[in-house]
Amino acid sequence: MSWSPCFHCADQVAKFLATHCNVSLLIFSARLYCFWDEWVQENLRRLSQEGAQMAAMSFQEFRECLEKFVDNDGQPFRPWKKLYRNYRFQNAMLQKILRSTSLSENIFRFQFNNQQRIKKPHRSRRTYLCYQLQWFDGREPLRGYLQNKRAKHAEILLIDMMRSMELGQVQITCYITWSPCPTCAQELAAFKQDHPDLVLRIYASRLYFHWKRKFQKGLYNLWRAGVHVDVMGLSEFTDCWTNFVNQQKPFKAWDRLEGNSRSIGRRLSRIRESWGLQDVINSFGNLQLTPPLP
Repeated sequence: MSWSPCFHCADQVAKFLATHCNVSLLIFSARLYCFWDEWVQENLRRLSQEGAQMAAMSFQEFRECLEKFVDNDGQPFRPWKKLYRNYRFQNAMLQKILRSTSLSENIFRFQFNNQQRIKKPHRSRRTYLCYQLQWFDGREPLRGYLQNKRAKHAEILLIDMMRSMELGQVQITCYITWSPCPTCAQELAAFKQDHPDLVLRIYASRLYFHWKRKFQKGLYNLWRAGVHVDVMGLSEFTDCWTNFVNQQKPFKAWDRLEGNSRSIGRRLSRIRESWGLQDVINSFGNLQLTPPLP
């Protein structure tokens, strides 16, 4: 490609790869398109997460492109001035973008925003999960962030990563844009039960389909398994900002952040109370108030 994919094209190709697991994609680009734009960078990383391999065009790729697609009367490829220097810059910049482990400010403020409605431009609010794993033996915390990818939600990706490690007594704190779906909630609950010494805390910016009973039940199953599930407030947004976005610049709250957190928190409390009451009702229903008949 003469230019690397733009924001919209990278988004569409990533969606295509997510639903076509039999497709392998290798992209060589001569130049990086708007590589300074945070949204372009984020979708290039998303492309990589969906399995696309990306690199800048080197002398070899330019030569192969000429031989396969250019009518040049069999003449050999002659590199232009600064081809090697430009290639090194383009490739180093692309790999730096793909290796980034911290969120940009704009993406954090958009994806983690707890407002019900979002302002234009309209972009989809996806699942981002920032995790911090703390050992109790003094080792440095392990931090990173995950996004949904090929048929696997970010929560399942986290579980897969944790299962490959020797955990023992650790504390995992997760900040997530959307509360877990029923399937992810079930898997997280099972993971916690398999690791009784694990302290797992999940703070959600927004509740995902909170009005549907199966989603409510998923949250309640997490509580019953001993997982701490709560809503992100100002302190959690500040901690997420400090550890995953910008350690130098103080976090500045958006309009109605605390009001939205309280409102979402009340919804979550009602879910927990209603399902706790349902357990009590079921327990009473199973009681035998009179001796069994002979």
